[in-house]
Amino acid sequence: MNYIEILLLSISVSLDTFAVSLCKGMEAKNLSKTIIVCSIWFCAFQLIMPLAGYFAFKNINTYIESFDHWIAFGLFLILGINMIKESFSKNKPTADLNFKTMFTLSLATSIDSLMLGITLSLLEFSIFPSTAIIVCCTLISVVIGSIIGYKFGTKYKKISNIIGGIILILMGIKVLIEHLL
Repeated sequence: MNYIEILLLSISVSLDTFAVSLCKGMEAKNLSKTIIVCSIWFCAFQLIMPLAGYFAFKNINTYIESFDHWIAFGLFLILGINMIKESFSKNKPTADLNFKTMFTLSLATSIDSLMLGITLSLLEFSIFPSTAIIVCCTLISVVIGSIIGYKFGTKYKKISNIIGGIILILMGIKVLIEHLL
């Protein structure tokens, strides 16, 4: 895995925050406040979750080395399918910026990053630069998503989740092919 692939994965996992930010922006009364609050929450969780996944599974890598590529493939496949499935969901994030809402949305949008951290651990890839890229992509997604949502509404939510899901599935296939060949 290289940093171009990490960038693509980071964009992929930040598409959830993009989709939520579209909805937040669409219903925002104060765009600046929405961008600041969403950026702090989403970036904090996108920082914590991959680190948690990485360090929780780093020590077991030697025990599962012979089949870790299958685990990575499975994680990417599950994440990709879930992202695509979410694109057809009727659930719509709420415009509230209170603690409960933001905590729930931040946790939900960062589960993919937790799994990515686990995957990076299994592939023995450096976590700190990867996490920095994830956080930067998340910040950009929040800002752009909030602005677009504020101006145009939520018509891009479905396509962003589908594209993100396809990227995750393709990355899983690539990991599997690399290890099998």
